[in-house]
Amino acid sequence: QINLRTLSCPQAIDRHKYLFILEDLHVIEKEVPVTERSPLKSRKGLYRIQDQFFKFWFRYVLPNRARIEEGRLENVLSRIRTDFPTLVAENYERLAADIVKAHEDRIFPIENAGRWWTKNEEIDLVALNEGGERGKDPQKLVLELEERPEHLTPRISHTCQAIKNLT
Repeated sequence: QINLRTLSCPQAIDRHKYLFILEDLHVIEKEVPVTERSPLKSRKGLYRIQDQFFKFWFRYVLPNRARIEEGRLENVLSRIRTDFPTLVAENYERLAADIVKAHEDRIFPIENAGRWWTKNEEIDLVALNEGGERGKDPQKLVLELEERPEHLTPRISHTCQAIKNLT
């Protein structure tokens, strides 16, 4: 994620200019919660580095540049080993969204799929069908993606239990 306040541009207009250029080059992308009605106008957007090389560079190489240049690689490699699953998980969430969209014939017609968040909450993947012109009820598929069940937070575990009790 890119924090607009930390960009060294004199004015907000300049920031947007550079963000648009980086978006056009597919280096970054703006992501908004999947339920936003007007994604292009949304002020809830987050800018994320899209290019995998740049993502790796800015996450591991640039912050540790001095250590790498001095040949002190053990700390750097240790951090990469510890943090790399997080980087992979971000890509896994995107892959999961693509898989859900590709198999919508098994679920329901999907109008939109992606992450959803508020200030204090986040859902990894929400697939939506608002019902549209057909007069059908809106449909939502909500997925929390975790490597192992023990990583689920107690809140999510309670939600899963509540869903089991309803059926």
